[in-house]
Amino acid sequence: MNIRRRPPNPRVKVANLEYSIPHDSESPKNILEEIVWEKDIEIEASRRRVPLQELQTKIKDLPGTRGFRQALLNSLYKP
Repeated sequence: MNIRRRPPNPRVKVANLEYSIPHDSESPKNILEEIVWEKDIEIEASRRRVPLQELQTKIKDLPGTRGFRQALLNSLYKP
């Protein structure tokens, strides 16, 4: 199965205008392609809301992570 990562007719934004050229296969071929295209839009919106550098600054102050395997073992063997 060939999944296209983006629509074949991306919108082009110039100043305050946004346009795209009509294309025969501008709609998703299947549900997986539709999900991928929508997720791409969501990710781009998230990147505009919170820049990468801001995220990197926030994670520097977080405590270290616990090991997944050890967390599972600890939860199984609690008396």
